[in-house]
Amino acid sequence: MFTSLQTQLKRASRWLPVALLPFAAQAQINYAPSNALTLAGTYTDLGATGTAIATANNDDANSAAQPIGFSFSFNGTTFTEFVLNTNGLIRLGNAAPSAAAAFPAYAQAPETGPLPSNNAADVNLIAPFNADLGPGTAAGTEYRVFTSGTAPNRVCTIQWKNVADKPQAIDATTPALIATQLANFSFQAKLYEDSNRIEFVYGAATAGTGTAAAKYVAVGIKGSGPTVSVVATKTSSSAWSTTTFTTGPYLAPSAGNAHNVRQTFLPDAGRTYRFVPGPPCGDPTAASIGANSNSIQISFTPGGGNVSYNVTYTAGGATQTLTPAPTASPIIIPGLLPGTTYIVTLQSVCANGAGGVLTGQVTTTGTPAAAPYATLPYTESFEGPWVNGLSTRDLPTANWRNAPATSDNSWRRDDDGTSANWRFLVDETGPTPPYPTRFSTGAHSARFHTYGTALNQQGKLDLYVNLSGAGSKTLSFDYINPSGTDKLEVLLSTDGGATFAATPVLTATTSTTFTRQTVALAGNSATTVIRFQATSDFGNDDLGIDNLRVGVLTSTRNEALAATVDLYPNPASQSFKLVLPAGSLNTASASITNALGQVVQTRQLKSSIAGSTIDFDVSNLAAGVYSLQLKSGNDLVVKRIVVE
Repeated sequence: MFTSLQTQLKRASRWLPVALLPFAAQAQINYAPSNALTLAGTYTDLGATGTAIATANNDDANSAAQPIGFSFSFNGTTFTEFVLNTNGLIRLGNAAPSAAAAFPAYAQAPETGPLPSNNAADVNLIAPFNADLGPGTAAGTEYRVFTSGTAPNRVCTIQWKNVADKPQAIDATTPALIATQLANFSFQAKLYEDSNRIEFVYGAATAGTGTAAAKYVAVGIKGSGPTVSVVATKTSSSAWSTTTFTTGPYLAPSAGNAHNVRQTFLPDAGRTYRFVPGPPCGDPTAASIGANSNSIQISFTPGGGNVSYNVTYTAGGATQTLTPAPTASPIIIPGLLPGTTYIVTLQSVCANGAGGVLTGQVTTTGTPAAAPYATLPYTESFEGPWVNGLSTRDLPTANWRNAPATSDNSWRRDDDGTSANWRFLVDETGPTPPYPTRFSTGAHSARFHTYGTALNQQGKLDLYVNLSGAGSKTLSFDYINPSGTDKLEVLLSTDGGATFAATPVLTATTSTTFTRQTVALAGNSATTVIRFQATSDFGNDDLGIDNLRVGVLTSTRNEALAATVDLYPNPASQSFKLVLPAGSLNTASASITNALGQVVQTRQLKSSIAGSTIDFDVSNLAAGVYSLQLKSGNDLVVKRIVVE
């Protein structure tokens, strides 16, 4: 006799009485990509009919609330007004979008505009052509509304006349401009009283005179959030008749749901995008989530019209989809890691499309497997193959942990961005790839994808290592970061990663070639974690590390070299000055130890000037006799210092 998966799991391991966490629901609109069409039609300019819509200017402005002329139902709400934005969209209701200006200020990222925005003001949007628009080459740029017909068959037409896409920078860090592609363009959004249908109708356009290039425009409708959208998508080198439609959120052009335009592929006059509502797809209700050590259970009451359910889950690594798609409650997600927090989504699927997305979070019981601590000396050349942790090939070895485990800001071996779902991998084959130098030794390195990672996003690669043995420890590695303001910080934890010192032991910024970095590691904890924390500038190249070594310093005291080093005053009360000759000591690692041999202060010297003077602050040290040690290569210089 067959038993259900749920029964099998319960017999193998009883569900523990953990609290059930309610899902957070994200509403849906009753428009679906399957009910959206691109059609040939006729564009009729409003001329002087209707009412001109006043705005402060023709560049980055919102209008006052305008009457629709009838009640229009959208996103579960009835609207009688709208606010026009000069950048090719309206917001239903009497409130304006979050910003009058088009955002971003560059051409290649509509995925950061109002359609994917999480701002509470960017809801109930209808966007026939959302881009940074200004006056076109023809005179008479204006905005107009006209409600025609009689109840219950009236049509509200909102028109943008004689506008043009403005020249814009390629991206946030590239100043080169993409020229205007549509130098003069008119288009309309139409709202239908009888069916709540929405249409975008486009007039003939005049091509720009600059270089033909792809521009990415946001076209679609949006309800109460980024995922509650239907967006139009096409390539820049294809006719507007080839446009298809997909659900939101509106993502990057590389994700395949941007509406791309180019001056050599203009809209045919009358081209119409039609969005037809259908019966709503009911969301599940009373949804809750629980877990045991290796499984998650989702329970809910089905919504109206539900046929099946899309279920995804992630622990910070790759997002997994439960297959085959479940068709009833409860839903079991098996084969999970113990002691791990998972984000789970549940979406109903109906005959006419998908419903809203419900999101929940739960932590499986038990304790996750700890990373083993490497013994010294430890070397890592990142040659691989990397091993699986929370995602595919996300760890150099079992001694490492990677956060996040996948996405653009996840560390990977230099040639393996696919397993992390990095964007812009197509650029690897170009004349100036974002990581042209792949290694300092061997054939590979560890790489942080700052080229694809949003500004100021961080990626953390942690090494677990045992520093409990005798002797002074050092970390060294080769580092490259050809340009920009991105950086690498090395942070230290002595309690297994529970806390990290606030001040990095090393910070590395620009380095056009692989350059050796060396730093002393204070402490002798058996549960040390060395964190390589990279911060992105979304620049034109990636940063990386290679040829890493953690070991015990085996320097020999050099008395002749020590004789060339001076420090004063000695005794010191608040501080003392160290005077160095030219040579290797100018970049030595320095440490101060007390009479018990405990390291009380460390720093990395960074000077290249003979006779340079370096200040040491000892105001926080107790009175006593201390030893200042300077280590560079095989040389060790020791100087006695008295603190009063």
